[in-house]
Amino acid sequence: MRMTTRRSNGKEIMRLGHVTKIHKNRYKVESQSQKGVFYDVKLGKDSKVSCTCKDYAIKKGRCKHIYAVEFYRGFGASTAHKITPKSGHKTMIKAPNVASCPRHGTKHVIMKGLRKNKHYAVQVYYCKNCKRKFSENLGFERLKASPKMITAAINMYFNGESFPDVVDTLLLLGIKVTPKTVENWVVGAIAKIYPFVSGLTPQVSDEWRSDEMFISIGGQMTYLYLMMDDQTRYWISGHLADTKETANICSMFQDAAHSAKFKPETMITDAASNYHSAWKHEYKPKNNQDKKTQHIRHIHFDDDHNNNKMERAIGELRDREKVMRGLKSKNTAVIPGMIIKHNFMHKHLGLNGQTSSEAAGLNVEGINKWLVLIQNGALQQSKWLKG
Repeated sequence: MRMTTRRSNGKEIMRLGHVTKIHKNRYKVESQSQKGVFYDVKLGKDSKVSCTCKDYAIKKGRCKHIYAVEFYRGFGASTAHKITPKSGHKTMIKAPNVASCPRHGTKHVIMKGLRKNKHYAVQVYYCKNCKRKFSENLGFERLKASPKMITAAINMYFNGESFPDVVDTLLLLGIKVTPKTVENWVVGAIAKIYPFVSGLTPQVSDEWRSDEMFISIGGQMTYLYLMMDDQTRYWISGHLADTKETANICSMFQDAAHSAKFKPETMITDAASNYHSAWKHEYKPKNNQDKKTQHIRHIHFDDDHNNNKMERAIGELRDREKVMRGLKSKNTAVIPGMIIKHNFMHKHLGLNGQTSSEAAGLNVEGINKWLVLIQNGALQQSKWLKG
């Protein structure tokens, strides 16, 4: 479809980073012809949009500045021109110090040789306090394959490979395993990582988006609802339901506010009634002291771009589900695994090559992020077991 002149000019204005969000539904757009001259674009109720430029005053139709804002809201812009997240605090997630006794954390240990198997060797330590030996294989205990091999297989799987395809690739490297073994690696890893990352606090912005997709689980059509931060593209929470517009998704709104430690100023969704019901129940101010959260329901911009960021993010999960031709059960590791991959592994061009977690102040140390997250998840679980 050929773009109109106003629309193409608006896209160019957005591309140059001349759109700045200054309040909830108010934007400042720099003139294309006069440097230092700015126009205000306001988004009102019932999808009404206005601009202070002469073109809009004369024609009362979409000017290039309104188009620029539409592209900005649909496709995002350089993070340098956006409101920064709620806090500049960054959390560095480092690999745990494995050379300490897992029973009581003491570092009064000495190296006590290697424990070897067919594929690799593990360093063994001896604790002087409890007089017991332990290995540094945190998160990979009783597994014959090396942590690097296991995390490579997990990464291949969430990049779209099937379990048999992962097996074939490992076989080229001289590693013989079965599809069931790879599946056990994936399930075990997600069981460690997901509770750990769910307890982290991402530094997200004041504008969140939500949308749903249908997936086949056990042969039944099921709807997956997801909540995403507009700026960082961080998936904050999710919810599985058997129906679309009648499902109670209040728990997803609650989980999102609990994870971020605040409620957003703006909530963007489609026109489904259950989104509005959840907003009224969880985010609508009950008194003057409550934070005001505006619910924007399906703004009718051209080409329906209002929730395009969310649609693209959900497309990642949809692509994985298509390859699998549906999921086996609601307890599958695929959905939380794809959330982990999206937030912590996938680098976004719209975030200048950062992952969503890095944009949200959660930095995972090193190249092998799967390894670091598995070890931290295993360490957290071991602390829970100790009470």
